[in-house]
Amino acid sequence: QYTHNSIHTDIYTYTATEGASNNMEYYKACMEQVGKTEYFKKRGLSEEVIAKYMLGFDASYTKGTGGKKWEAVIIPTGTTSYVARNTDPEAEKKDRYRKNGASQLYLKKTITEASSPIFIVEGELDALSVIEVGGEAVGLGSTANYRQLVSYLKDHKPVQPIILALDNDEAGEKAYRELSEGLKGLDIPFYRLNPAGEYKDANEALNRDREAFRA
Repeated sequence: QYTHNSIHTDIYTYTATEGASNNMEYYKACMEQVGKTEYFKKRGLSEEVIAKYMLGFDASYTKGTGGKKWEAVIIPTGTTSYVARNTDPEAEKKDRYRKNGASQLYLKKTITEASSPIFIVEGELDALSVIEVGGEAVGLGSTANYRQLVSYLKDHKPVQPIILALDNDEAGEKAYRELSEGLKGLDIPFYRLNPAGEYKDANEALNRDREAFRA
């Protein structure tokens, strides 16, 4: 169902450095196994989005888990970086996800290629949630990555308006303040919008009230 021909490698802009391993073959293998998990569909993502963004599944994931074996979904963030999310709902907080490779802005190429306003959200799944309902988005990957976004914007002027739509929590509010200052310093105009409404983030809003989120 998910063939190598459907892989859109051009969405990733991270350049492998000397000595860094390229994970493309691993992504392809995980992509072929994604039908063995319902995780992404339960998070509201369509088969089209799952395939286009090379989302995958590893039933025996162990990298950085301290010897534990996870059934993990794999979200590529670059040719040498990805996020592994444990699909076990009972997993302890420290065993919920691992980031491998350099921390990346998710889908940062959107900044210079978007054809509609660009939502800046926190997580990879939040960015995919915006895409699911027809929008365009960049995921910080972590609120701590706001500096990386500001640095990237110094040399890559956004081709569409920037909309800050971070999580509805204390960390999201702090990141909003810091990003606001950074964007003002670059003289880049931006908007603030809460598309998640009463929910914590974009992915929760997608699952709780898809049509309201789409609107």
